[in-house]
Amino acid sequence: MIAIVTGGGTGIGFAIAERFASEGAEVAIAGRRQQRLEDAAARIGRGARASSRTWATTRR
Repeated sequence: MIAIVTGGGTGIGFAIAERFASEGAEVAIAGRRQQRLEDAAARIGRGARASSRTWATTRR
């Protein structure tokens, strides 16, 4: 199983990612702050990966 968790660097998102990993899932966490995500992935361990992306949106 692969779990993708947004907001996985802190708080509830981190707890969810940590739980998925403890249940054997491969976890990818996403968020805005790359360093925070890398730290969280290191804490989760078990092959967790971190990704920070900037998305452009427009208002009409």
